[in-house]
Amino acid sequence: MKPELPAGPLPLVTLHGCSRYSRLRWRPRATLGSEQESHPATRTSCLLSNAPTRKALRLPLCRWSGTNPPAWVGHHRPAGLRTVCAEHLNPTEGPQSEQKVTLMTYVMGCVIPVKGSKRERFVEQATMAAPFFREFGATSVIDAVGDDVPKGEVTDFYRSVAAKDDELIAFGWIAWPDKATKDAAETAMMTDPRMDTSDMAFDGHRMIFGGFEPVVDEGPGGAFGYVDGFVLAVPTVNRDVFVQHCRAAAPLFLRHGATRHVECWGVDVPAGKVTDFARTVKAGPNETVCFSWIEWPDKATRDAGQKAVFAEMKGAMTDNPMPFDGKRMIFGGFDVVSR
Repeated sequence: MKPELPAGPLPLVTLHGCSRYSRLRWRPRATLGSEQESHPATRTSCLLSNAPTRKALRLPLCRWSGTNPPAWVGHHRPAGLRTVCAEHLNPTEGPQSEQKVTLMTYVMGCVIPVKGSKRERFVEQATMAAPFFREFGATSVIDAVGDDVPKGEVTDFYRSVAAKDDELIAFGWIAWPDKATKDAAETAMMTDPRMDTSDMAFDGHRMIFGGFEPVVDEGPGGAFGYVDGFVLAVPTVNRDVFVQHCRAAAPLFLRHGATRHVECWGVDVPAGKVTDFARTVKAGPNETVCFSWIEWPDKATRDAGQKAVFAEMKGAMTDNPMPFDGKRMIFGGFDVVSR
C-alpha cells in the first residue's frame, strides 16, 4: 500500500539497502531523471513531507536482489535525516520489511545540575517526560547522567551550570522535525495540566538550554547506552570549515565503535541571568556555540574506542586542525538513562 502523502512542497528521498542495513539518498525533485530511477540499488522512492505536523512516513521496502552493499551516492546524508530499521533486513524477506524515516532539523540541547541524592528521581522524571514530549511532536528525547566528566582548567561542565559539590551533571537533547513544531509544542505543553514542575530533581534556574541546527550527522545510529557530550565555541566565519572538519573526523570514531556522530550549530541560544551556553565556553561576539554528541553502544566500547581514537588522532590533527579553540571546549561521558 502506498503511503498517504500530504500536500505541499516535497523533497525526494530514495532508499537504498542491503541485507544488513539501508541508507538514504537525498535528491531535490528537480533532479529526477532516468539515472536515479534506474540505479540498481534503488528499493523504492517516495515523497517525504516537510510539513511540521508530519513526523515520519512508514515505507514498504521491496526485496534487495544484489550481493554487495550499494555505494552511498550522496556521500553525506543531510544532517537530521535518519532511518531506523524495524528489524535487520534479510534478502529472503519480501516487501513486509519496513523502515521508518524521521526528520530532525532542530535540536533543543541542555545541561542540567542534578542533586546527587535525587539521581533516581531525575531518572524517573526523565522517563515520564519522554513520551509527553513525543506526544507533542518530538522525534526523540534523550537524557544522560555524568559518568566520566572531567574538570578543566578554563571551562568544564561543572562551571557551565555552577554545580555544587553534591551535584551531578546531566546532558540531553530533544529532537524536533523543525522549530515550528517545537514552538507550537511548548505553547501547548505549558497549558497542559500534566505539566507539573514541582519537586524537580534539579535547579531549573541554573539549567542551560538552546536551539541548534544539525550540520553533521554521520553513522548508522541504532541502540546506544553511552554518549560523549561536547559544547564548543566556533568562529562564525568558520562554519563551513567546521562542518568539513567534523565530517573528516567522524569516520575515526565510527571506525572504533561509535554508532553516530552529531554536530549542531547554535541558532537560538538565549542569554541567561545565572548561566547560559555562551558563558559556558566563553564565546565571543563573533563566535557561535555548538552542541555535539557521539553515541556508543556502551561504556566499555566507548572506553576502548576513545583510547584508540586518541592514539590515531596524534597524527591526524596535523592534517585536520581544529577550526576552534579546543581549550574552551567542554566534554564528558554520560550514561543514557532515558530515551
